[in-house]
Amino acid sequence: MFWQNRSFHIGVTTPGTGAQQATVDLLNAFTNTAVAAQGSTGSCVANTQSWDIGVRGDTGVGGGNQLGSGGSDIRLSPTHSVIVGYPGQNNSANNPAVAKQYCNGSRIPPELGAAGFYGYHVPPGTNESNVPVPVFNLTAGATVDEGNNWINITWGPLALTNPSTNEVLGDYSLTAASTDAIDHADDSVAPSTDFFGHSRPQGSEADMGAVEFVKAAAADMEASPLSLAFGKVGRTRTSAAQFVTVSSSGSATLTLTTPTIAAPFALASGSQSCSPYPRNLAPGQTCRIYVTFTPSVLGDATGTMTINSNDQSPDAAAEKLIHFSGTGVKLSASPTALTFLAFVGGNFGPTQNVTLTNNGPGAINGPITTTITNMTNGVIFNVQSTTCPTTAAGSLAQGASCTVSVRFRSPTPFTQGTGTLNITDTEPATVTVGLTGSRLF
Repeated sequence: MFWQNRSFHIGVTTPGTGAQQATVDLLNAFTNTAVAAQGSTGSCVANTQSWDIGVRGDTGVGGGNQLGSGGSDIRLSPTHSVIVGYPGQNNSANNPAVAKQYCNGSRIPPELGAAGFYGYHVPPGTNESNVPVPVFNLTAGATVDEGNNWINITWGPLALTNPSTNEVLGDYSLTAASTDAIDHADDSVAPSTDFFGHSRPQGSEADMGAVEFVKAAAADMEASPLSLAFGKVGRTRTSAAQFVTVSSSGSATLTLTTPTIAAPFALASGSQSCSPYPRNLAPGQTCRIYVTFTPSVLGDATGTMTINSNDQSPDAAAEKLIHFSGTGVKLSASPTALTFLAFVGGNFGPTQNVTLTNNGPGAINGPITTTITNMTNGVIFNVQSTTCPTTAAGSLAQGASCTVSVRFRSPTPFTQGTGTLNITDTEPATVTVGLTGSRLF
């Protein structure tokens, strides 16, 4: 991380007159204006010129102008850095918003004298042993030392605390506002610990700079899936329950309160349920929120559930909203799954029944047809008989029921297979029943 690495040069700002020597100042590299005095030790003076890094031959912050033998621009190539003058390559030229910036300054702390005298400005002086006193000027061969023989512009020692207040100076730890630096370094080259020994990364990626940002303990919630599809469900009937898994993925306890949900969708019970509320989940724990669908009318229905918690993370709004869909139909099937077990032989075993009910409104006129699809592993499911209407003249009154008898066989022993029973009326609507069959010997 390079930020506001200042660039100066020494120059004469007030020419000497008579016996008075010239005033020598510290000047900004690009504007040739005098640098203002520090108001306090460690403070950074406004309007100074910054030049983070460069190579010999550079003429400005914008980049190198020294050309190699091939005519290419000779420059450094930083990546994943906070630095000015090197756009692209995952670099940021924005203020990294560290906890407290520090700028070194003059030899004499400003707190010990007038800021205008003890800043960067060099007071004029005279050479009393050499009369007449020559007008002072700088030449290319001038030697600058710290003995006040020519000029006394020298940097003061780096300080850890303010000499007057003992306030700690300079803290280059990242803050919550350091959004361009947090999680933007390169994990492949970043060390495994930061300057203070904290493990990194603390987030999805390492942070730019020497100090990894350690977030305060906070709750974070993850929910999966973010949508549930209930399919076709008989009007006034309640679907099988489906669930959303809630995970506490933060560093503090996640507290869940009662989710917000509206009909025709409703909260239900089940194993590992998050209820009763409020429910506290320690980091790493999970629970389930169960939901059912009970359509009161025919047709498509949609809805949402809001999972209420103390999650304040950036993705909280997206994670807490679960979307639902389903369709209300006249025909419903019970049960919604059949399981068969054959001990020996390859013949069809006993039948099992699926009861179909017309939940209305009105009669279902015309045939109710059945098909079996998606059979696996060579097993065979078969509709042996049905009491449902099978012709155009038939009908199933509102509230009435009929049955479909299904059987199973497997040509080979030690085999398990699955299939799907599809039942279609003339609305048209299709309800499905899951089939599973196993043969032992």
